[in-house]
Amino acid sequence: LFHGIRGNHMSWVRNGRVREVVDSLIDADAIEPIIIVMPYCFTRTREDQTNHIFTRYDDLVKRRFEQQFPALMARVEATFPIAQDYSKRFIAGLSSGARQALNLADTARCSVVGLLSPVLARREYPTPKPQIPIYWIATGNGDAFRAETKHFARYLDEQRMPYQLEYVEGKHNWQVWAPVLPEFLKDLVGKTQ
Repeated sequence: LFHGIRGNHMSWVRNGRVREVVDSLIDADAIEPIIIVMPYCFTRTREDQTNHIFTRYDDLVKRRFEQQFPALMARVEATFPIAQDYSKRFIAGLSSGARQALNLADTARCSVVGLLSPVLARREYPTPKPQIPIYWIATGNGDAFRAETKHFARYLDEQRMPYQLEYVEGKHNWQVWAPVLPEFLKDLVGKTQ
């Protein structure tokens, strides 16, 4: 579960109350017990910090976190009883973290990709493949990236790739992301268990 570019590994805990949300859904038998990993998704080198270099998002993500992701997955799989069944795995993120989720869906070997207020690059849209995940997309009616989300949905239609798109009240902030997390978990993750 990825955070956005201005967040960190604790963003979902602090702002999205992920612990309370998941516990209440499990207690209500809405979902099976799950393991959620929330890594810190953006890294800057000491050299970047020392020289005050602002690394472009593309370089930051592609070069560092996305290259490190397979090792992270291996460590998580070695440490926790992670489901090996494709149908019981998901990857999700908000804002630029949604873009990472989209880019890393194949590496994560998952059946559901959650994109909350996604900030996407058209050159990185997925291509159809044998095991196509379901894309679960939610964005605010007032989100500045709403037009790009609509474009992505049209692309998925053209490619005949399965998705669900939800528009909710709000903008590009936690007033959208926090309330849609339990809906995402109940709607698609609950079904995969």
